[in-house]
Amino acid sequence: MARKSMGSNRQHLIAFAAMLGLLVGGIAKTEAADYKYKFTKIADTAGDFSDFFGPPALNNDGVVAFSAKLASGGPSGVFTGNGSGTTTIADSSGPPFSHFGAPSLSDSGILAFRVSLDVGANAIVKTGGSMIVTIAVGLPGDNPSVNDDGAVAFWVQNNTGSGLFMSEGTTITPIAHAPGLSSRFRDNPSLSDRGAVAFLGFDAAGSGIFRWDGTGTTPKMIAHTSGPYSRLGLFPSLNNEGAVAFFADLDAGGSGIFVSNGTTTTKIADHSGPFNSFGSAPSINDEGVVAFWASTDAGGNGIFTGPDPGAHKVIA
Repeated sequence: MARKSMGSNRQHLIAFAAMLGLLVGGIAKTEAADYKYKFTKIADTAGDFSDFFGPPALNNDGVVAFSAKLASGGPSGVFTGNGSGTTTIADSSGPPFSHFGAPSLSDSGILAFRVSLDVGANAIVKTGGSMIVTIAVGLPGDNPSVNDDGAVAFWVQNNTGSGLFMSEGTTITPIAHAPGLSSRFRDNPSLSDRGAVAFLGFDAAGSGIFRWDGTGTTPKMIAHTSGPYSRLGLFPSLNNEGAVAFFADLDAGGSGIFVSNGTTTTKIADHSGPFNSFGSAPSINDEGVVAFWASTDAGGNGIFTGPDPGAHKVIA
């Protein structure tokens, strides 16, 4: 998301915000800012495509990667575009792929995505030059994350349990694996360019958002349902400074968007203000700016970067 030194959330973005070009993650900034937004149409169903699958991904060069089906009964695939046309990365017109998950895109142009193979298995793959490299085969999750070095973080389930792993294509490194810290994982890790991974996992006390900083087998707890949160969003977002943005329902009622580095937690917006509901996939960049979907008490919804729907509106 944003410039090389900025956003590291390759795996996901609020779907519409990924196409906006939010060129603005430290701990979060919430003050009003006079950001200028440019809206560029990348692809739509009035043109070459009949349907889109999952959230798109955006890199700092303004390239958007997305999973879609071509119009007129054409194949499905993974595509990229920057507003001046689209490029097919892989499609189902021939072997070995039949279905595609939502892609992750790095600033260096590397993509990673889940595929269903014609032979019946599923795999996590990434692009490398003109080649598509298989990272893992089995029962991988739908949403891997790739960084500028070509490392891929992904969830996979096999006959030894479930876990989160990272691989550059040759060596697979466990991040957390059952029956260790977490017994279950959600398949939406967020990988930074520094090799840290944020993810939602489950332990004996409930669910938590954890951050693995590249070494050891005990990720740092960022937030947990043991308090003050009753539920955590599926899509935490990690920047290169180690700050994690996340959605949470609160024990006291209501919900909000928060940022934490494991020591300090900052509220970006919650139900006590002019918002009444939030999307579960906020995105943070290296300046600490958080983009999130929300609906307002006044009616309507949109993408915002802070607690004031007027001053922090991207589009509504």
